[in-house]
Amino acid sequence: MSNQTQAVIFVASFGLSLALLIFGSRFVIETFNLFPPDPHDPYSFKNTLHHAWGKSSKQSGGNFFAKMSQNPTEDLIGDVKEFARPIGFAVLLGLSAFVSYYVFGKSKRKPVLDAAEWKEFPLVKKTAVSHNTAIYRFALPSPDDILGLPIGQHISVQAELNGKNITRSYTPTSSDDDRGHFDLMVKTYEKGNISQYLSTVSVGQKVRIKGPKGQFHYRPGISRHLGMIAGGTGITPMLQIIRAILKNHSDKTQVSLIYANVTFDDILLKEELDHLAEAHPDRFTVYYVLNEPPVDGWDGGVGFVTKDIIKHHMPAPKDDIKVLLCGPPPMMTAMKTYIADLGYETPRAVSKLVDQPVLYLWKGSVWAAVPHLAFEELGYTDEIKQESVSVLDGENLELKYVQISAQATLPALVTPEGELYDSSTTVTNYLIKHAPSGAKIGKPADPELLETLHADNIDPNVFLISARNKEELEAKNGSVPGYHLRARQQVLERVAPIAPPEYKEWYANKLKKNTEIVNVYTSGASDDITAPYFKRSQENWDAVANFVINVLPKYLPEQGFIGGDVPGEADFHVGGYLGRIAGVLGGENKTNGAKVFEAFGTVPASLSQYWDTWIGRKSWNVVYKEGLH
Repeated sequence: MSNQTQAVIFVASFGLSLALLIFGSRFVIETFNLFPPDPHDPYSFKNTLHHAWGKSSKQSGGNFFAKMSQNPTEDLIGDVKEFARPIGFAVLLGLSAFVSYYVFGKSKRKPVLDAAEWKEFPLVKKTAVSHNTAIYRFALPSPDDILGLPIGQHISVQAELNGKNITRSYTPTSSDDDRGHFDLMVKTYEKGNISQYLSTVSVGQKVRIKGPKGQFHYRPGISRHLGMIAGGTGITPMLQIIRAILKNHSDKTQVSLIYANVTFDDILLKEELDHLAEAHPDRFTVYYVLNEPPVDGWDGGVGFVTKDIIKHHMPAPKDDIKVLLCGPPPMMTAMKTYIADLGYETPRAVSKLVDQPVLYLWKGSVWAAVPHLAFEELGYTDEIKQESVSVLDGENLELKYVQISAQATLPALVTPEGELYDSSTTVTNYLIKHAPSGAKIGKPADPELLETLHADNIDPNVFLISARNKEELEAKNGSVPGYHLRARQQVLERVAPIAPPEYKEWYANKLKKNTEIVNVYTSGASDDITAPYFKRSQENWDAVANFVINVLPKYLPEQGFIGGDVPGEADFHVGGYLGRIAGVLGGENKTNGAKVFEAFGTVPASLSQYWDTWIGRKSWNVVYKEGLH
């Protein structure tokens, strides 16, 4: 309905209501003599009502209809004067009724959102913002409806995909000032279930929505100065709060925003952010950071958000300062560490860009195989998102992954709240604790076994690159270990000089250690360099052999797993360890089984049956489908 049509309807309705008030109320009051005169006090309020609306005597000219139907025009002015008070009173009643409706009725429409019930809303418009981001506009049931989302909270979007209901959280870029619709800005990710789904929704199709949800609710005065750090589409909840603050002239809160993206084209809503900063220079500032800035004309930050950037572009830590975060989980994990180191109180996560934990599996890492086995064995599917990062190519040493976990070669799991689990033990325990309904899990691990398995002297990563003599060194230099070391060296030499100050020492140490090993692997290395390495490699070999042949079998059952009929916590660790050792010895998944362990000595029967039990599991063959590692 157009604004012009609404205006016509309003005027007509007001006129009709006014006529009914004047004529109808006069008729009722005169018929029932509701306001009789007061003979004792001619100036009383009762007499005032009588003269305005009370029943007229014949001396005053009869009833309202008779008076208004008299023909002589010379009495018109007198008639109008006589009925001025009742007409004025009726006009006031009419105006009050409509003002009450528009102030207390229309503006206080019941919100459409329901936190307990999924509702469907049709897509009415899709507007491209960038090459992979769009604003999706959904219609509410009525043009006057509001979504009813508190500032700082978000909604859930659900779709049935591959037979399962998948849910993700989003923060609308619209507010309750926008009636009849709400807008979602969504970036489409290659592996994003809901974002991919939304990109295929056609105008007219309905999408399931529920909310509000979230623990943060902005209100004026919550802080003197808000510091915000956002990444990618994490700008949407921040912008919601920024708009609410700046349009409220009585809200004196200042806002400092650091907004990080990969490229210039990835910056979302930059025009609006710049306009707000220009219009409110004393209340709002924005500083952009790009991983890959333009070659010319860029005066923002370069690389990642660092402690120095936070120091220069955020308010100093004080009791009346709050810091809000929203972005990809790895970024949030790093930012929480920086914020704590700089002395701020624990930051608030305004919204979640993901509703599921992210499991980073360093492809080719022995210890990443441990939670990977648990993931597959426990029947996880879409509950946890997997991201594979190549250890072989040194990808795990890129700054964005080191920011997640400085352990680099260990697995890492980040929750939507930014909690970090960064060891094979803590990640596997998380998977066991949050296993899908119906998952079968064996008994808990013996702490002594796990401690022995993870001892430095039997480190399976050292076993991969160790060489006891020149023949072994030449063989490994021309295969996976040599390629791996050279790939690591290239990444470290590229990243170490440009690493943020807080990572300089870490990269320097990594580069020093890797360079020492690369020098050993260099053709023609002197005996002074290779001899100590051969000695250490032999010590590692002997320790690993003793563990596999003599120590581990004491923990192995005659049949089944350490955890019982199904794998338990210890089995995931032992399975991952044996997979690496067998792979280094030249073993293949099923063709030669535990026979490769004969390189260490006589293989105990318990070890052979344990190996055969593992390779018969579906989970094992998913993890090692491309070979043992």
